Amino acid sequence: ARITQAESISELSDVLDDVMRETRDIQINALRSHSDISAMRVRVEGSEKEIGRLQHELDHASELVRHDALTAVLNRKGMDEAVEREVARAQRTGGPLSLAMLDIDNFKLLNDRFGHDAGVAAVIHLATVVRETIRPQDVLARYGGEEFVILLPDTEGDNALKAAERLCKKIAGAPMEVADAPDGKLTVTVSIGVA
Repeated sequence: ARITQAESISELSDVLDDVMRETRDIQINALRSHSDISAMRVRVEGSEKEIGRLQHELDHASELVRHDALTAVLNRKGMDEAVEREVARAQRTGGPLSLAMLDIDNFKLLNDRFGHDAGVAAVIHLATVVRETIRPQDVLARYGGEEFVILLPDTEGDNALKAAERLCKKIAGAPMEVADAPDGKLTVTVSIGVA
């Protein structure tokens, strides 16, 4: 409209100067916007990496909160959550659920005779043997000290007792190495109760 209304070259020159100035301003603003968007993209990517790192740390911390540091099986908190989950599932499906509680026989005597390190080794040994013996769907947790709990989903009482007997035999048949023990081996036995 300003071009068509211009009555002289001078007025037309002023219009063209204004168009050129506005074009330069638009280009400068576009470059600024592009730079801002690029910088923002870099910040977003950095934030996404940081969020991923923090999520990984949170997952790891959450895992540590639910697992026993010594044996790497569930701890008491993890066990409570697993019991709640399995009881709810058993109620929902109407299926059986058994629980076995086991502890190392004469643990105090073992500690007194062979030392604290042997007691710790016995707890780790027991957790390892049990973990290798139970089914994948069974849940092992350290209840405290030398006591462990095993959740046995879809297992009736008689079958849970048979599993407990097999586990006792397996543990007794897998001696652990203890330097001060006769022949460098020590047989650990456990008592198991089932409900």
